[in-house]
Amino acid sequence: MNVIPKGDVLRLIVKAADQSKNLEIKAKAARFESWIFDEVLVTIDETGGYIPTNETDTDESILAKAVIIAQKTITRLQDTNTALQTENDKQRQIIGELKPKADYVDFILKSIGTMATTQIAADYGISANKINKILHEERIQRKVGDQWILYREHMDNGYTKSETIPITRSDGRPDTKLFTKWTQKGRLMINEVLNRSGIYANMDLIQ
Repeated sequence: MNVIPKGDVLRLIVKAADQSKNLEIKAKAARFESWIFDEVLVTIDETGGYIPTNETDTDESILAKAVIIAQKTITRLQDTNTALQTENDKQRQIIGELKPKADYVDFILKSIGTMATTQIAADYGISANKINKILHEERIQRKVGDQWILYREHMDNGYTKSETIPITRSDGRPDTKLFTKWTQKGRLMINEVLNRSGIYANMDLIQ
């Protein structure tokens, strides 16, 4: 439902009356407009408020009107303050609910270096296999041989850094193996993926 503000109603009354062919109505509109601009607004500008009075009003009756207006103003301000306080409380609760989730992200952003999937999994209390499975289901990585590598569309996002490590085969032969570690950007991506699956870091759950 649309509600017309009181100010617009008064403007419509003045404009409609001013366009009237009835001279008496036009005269009343002119007096009303003069009263608004020459008395009410001027008084508000000079004193900060306006109290309608007439010749029969005594000082006591004028003071009583002022008290009534003041009481209404105080009530209106209290209602406004209560509404703002309620809204602030709601926003504070929302911020409080989001803050734990932001704490682990802040922790990631402050970290440097790379991490193995096993290290990241420990932050959530789950296994590296579970993380690898989720990332595979989300089409972020796939397994080639015995190594997990990113799908092509994710390769240029700076999520991983591969390291070549020396190994010794079962028959004693020396060899090397490519080992993928996650950058902090990749770690942040994993956090977002796990959060979507309802899995949160232990740091967030404790708070």
